[in-house]
Order: sequence, then C-alpha cells, then structure tokens
Amino acid sequence: MSKVKKTTQRAYTLRLNGTDENDQTWRDHLLQTHLITNLGAKIFGDFLLTFCGGIDYNLAEQYAGKKEMGTLQDRRIILALSWLSVEDKAGAPEEKYHVKPEETETALRKILKERGLKQTEINSWCDDCRNSINAAIRDDAVWVNRSRMFDDLCKEWKLERNLCEMKYGIFSHVMWFNIKLSNRNNTFYLPLERRKNKRRRMAIIKKVKEPL
Repeated sequence: MSKVKKTTQRAYTLRLNGTDENDQTWRDHLLQTHLITNLGAKIFGDFLLTFCGGIDYNLAEQYAGKKEMGTLQDRRIILALSWLSVEDKAGAPEEKYHVKPEETETALRKILKERGLKQTEINSWCDDCRNSINAAIRDDAVWVNRSRMFDDLCKEWKLERNLCEMKYGIFSHVMWFNIKLSNRNNTFYLPLERRKNKRRRMAIIKKVKEPL
C-alpha cells in the first residue's frame, strides 16, 4: 500500500466563526475579500508584466565587462523574454497581443527595429536569443507581446515611449525595482536610479498618478 503524502490544510476559514450565530453574512464578506484580493493581485501582476515590456535594450550593453552580471547573451535573453513573455492562456491579455510560436523571432525583430537598432545589431540579438524565444511551451500557454502592450499603454496615457522606458522612466521610478543578473541563481534585477535623481523621480510619479 502506497503511503499518502501529508499536506498542510490551507482552509483556515473553516475555523472562523461569526459573533452572531443567527447572522451568517460575514461569510459573504469574507468571500468578497478573497475575490477582491485575488483580483488586485491579478491586476498588479498584469501591470508589472506590461512595464517589463518597456525595459530599455541598452541595459544589455550597460554591464559589459562585469562578470557578475553574466554575458551579453545572458542579458539579451532576459530582456527579450521581458518583451515577449510566456503566460497562461486562460489569464493572458486579449488575443491581439498573442504571438504564434513560429512568429516569435519576427516579433523580436520588429521590437528591436522600433527601438532604432541597425539590421546587423538585430541579427546579433536574434542569434543570441533564438533558442530561448523558439523554445517549446505548454499547450495551455501562449507568447504575449508585452512590448506592444507597453507601447499601447504609453499612447493611452499620452506619454512618449522614450520617457517611459525602464532606464529613465516610469518603470524604474514607480515600480522601485532592482534587477541584476546573477550567475548563481539566474535572477535579474533592474538598477535603481541614484538619490541625485530624486527630483526627476517625484516629477514622473506625479505625472503618472493622474491616469491611474
């Protein structure tokens, strides 16, 4: 007889009781709290992924010569997979942002061209990222063009894309993220702006708050 693996019971709500035995409306309120919390997490996650679509390609070159930041190819792959991300099909954005598996390289070339790279640079990027962006994904997953979503968000907010890119704009100032490529755990952190840029940081935050 096979042993049954013990699991931790997560249904802590079963141990909750209301203050009035005749009033069970607290259960509805508790359910609504769960639903709102989960919805908020989904909205924030989608917001974060979209801003990843605006990370500046120049970050790949910025850390040249620093071994702890990985190779140029490593950094390019991280950026490419920030612009084109693999996501759950059930929760993915609308279909117009989906990219067919056989068209991921075409999408990457278009992203780089729109960022002003020369054809030789684009070819070099694609050589470095080809295996990653052409990797097989699950049947219930989909490639999403977060770069295009970021561009559309900038248009919706009536902001210039070059002012919103990760290096100097909304992503670094509002999201307050540090990304650094580590050879030990393959994690990626974006660099924070220094304190001397605090005035610019607050100005951009104030500008972004209005549409939010």
